[in-house]
Amino acid sequence: MPDKYDPETVRNVVFDLGGVVLNWDVDAIVRMITDDPVAQQRIKEDVLLHPDWLELDRGTCTEEEAIERFAQRIDKSVEAMTDMMRTADLSMTVKEGTMALMEELTAQGYPLYCLSNMPVERWAYLLDTYDFWDMFEGIVISGYLKMVKPEPEIYHHLIDTYDLVPESCLFLDDAFHNVTGARAVGLQSILFTTPEAGRTALTPLLEG
Repeated sequence: MPDKYDPETVRNVVFDLGGVVLNWDVDAIVRMITDDPVAQQRIKEDVLLHPDWLELDRGTCTEEEAIERFAQRIDKSVEAMTDMMRTADLSMTVKEGTMALMEELTAQGYPLYCLSNMPVERWAYLLDTYDFWDMFEGIVISGYLKMVKPEPEIYHHLIDTYDLVPESCLFLDDAFHNVTGARAVGLQSILFTTPEAGRTALTPLLEG
């Protein structure tokens, strides 16, 4: 499906968080944890990219439960896995280019929304760490809902909760399967790669 949208019909812009508004780079996280390439690959496969991580995002596995599973799986201490989770939190710094883009969209009169796969514990950290959340008219965090992107239910939750017309929304996500899932329920969507590319894609809205 082409990565296009109709700017004439867009009334709302929906942002993912990790990888779009905030930095989220699995390779960078494992490099922060260890210099050992073998250990890096194991952490990627058995922790950060393991299905348990998605259950953490879904809220069907608590952070405490996940840490215990991760520690057992890769034969590390609970303390070491707790430190790893905090490292992942700290890696989520602001993408300044995206923040500027959000400010410009707001100035143009577009309401902003947030739809993110994230455990409640990480969301609590981000909520306390950053102060830009009032830029969003509405925020949907998967960990509270027991559902995750790209499941259609979480997009419908956003739509129904904030009384949005799907076709009037432009959704930005850095994962293609989440973009595809959004399109399947009627949201206009584009794949986010960098703030610079996002600015180029959103030029019709910024200059409208």
